[in-house]
Amino acid sequence: MRECKQCGEVLGMNERHVCKERGNLFVPKPTDKVEGLGKERGEEKEEICPNSFSPKSSCLCNTCTFPEITYPRPIEAKREAKREEEKIDELEERRRKRRTRIPVDEYLMRFAITASTRSTCYKMQHGAVIVKNHQILSTGYNGSPVGAAHCTDTGVCSRTSSSPGTAYDKCVSVHAEMNAICQAAKYGVSIDGATLYVTGKPCVICQRLLVNVGIRKVVYIPTDRYKTTSLDVLLNKGVVVREYVAPNFLQP
Repeated sequence: MRECKQCGEVLGMNERHVCKERGNLFVPKPTDKVEGLGKERGEEKEEICPNSFSPKSSCLCNTCTFPEITYPRPIEAKREAKREEEKIDELEERRRKRRTRIPVDEYLMRFAITASTRSTCYKMQHGAVIVKNHQILSTGYNGSPVGAAHCTDTGVCSRTSSSPGTAYDKCVSVHAEMNAICQAAKYGVSIDGATLYVTGKPCVICQRLLVNVGIRKVVYIPTDRYKTTSLDVLLNKGVVVREYVAPNFLQP
């Protein structure tokens, strides 16, 4: 009788078999020393190490030498590392998708800048939004009166040679602030105590209108073009005036 060194199965002297542990053909040799010679079938076999495929009593691998220490299998360790990476990627994706709430001034000024894109003026495009309690009441942009030809259609600007803030008697356009006031009056919307967001400093004529309709606060984007324009009309009547320095991507 002989015994397979890998799976411990008892064999005949010349018997061949496929080893259960390694899956290959095992052929016993006459010179093989058989451990447990004389053991009968059904008796307890010595446990084989899955790492070295040798009896655990004589195995020198770390698992058998230090059984109290648990060594993770390489495949399991890779899978665990991949799961951790997927969790980190998922968190990063959530942070990327999470959008920061923009400030109220930027939110409302965006509407004014959008309104300015409808302007038909050659020299400067402006937009205005009148709001109350953060609710939009009226909008406007500078352009020709209703029914009149726009400067962009005629290709002619009557104030080409005029400096900023002058020669308004030659201009055919209605300012953005004026159009916003007219729109509110046309549809019966009260703007008393409201706030005006505009893409440029209001002119003197617009300042007078804003005082008369009850605007209590004006927020504008400062530009070099209107540095010399005074805001005394608004300030002397107690209207709060504040500059809004828009980010580069919001510059009109």
